[in-house]
Amino acid sequence: MESIVSLHEQACCLSNLSSQNSVCMSIKLLTKEKILLEEREKLQKEIAAIEAKRNEDNNNLVIGNSNRAGNHLSLHSLSPQATLHLLQ
Repeated sequence: MESIVSLHEQACCLSNLSSQNSVCMSIKLLTKEKILLEEREKLQKEIAAIEAKRNEDNNNLVIGNSNRAGNHLSLHSLSPQATLHLLQ
């Protein structure tokens, strides 16, 4: 009878340890998930900033090309060659 009680106690101890380990692992996983989500958010902000800068640079390039095209038009008075050049 003692051995049955002893086995039962051992089983309870193992069960408790297993539950504690499960809780501990869950906490660790949640912590890692939170860290990864924060890192993802940070990277998304960096990507958005880079894309905004690229769009700004592209807009400035278009404006610059437009200004140069305007200067080109005034210099050549829209000759056929100038028009062809602008269309290329």
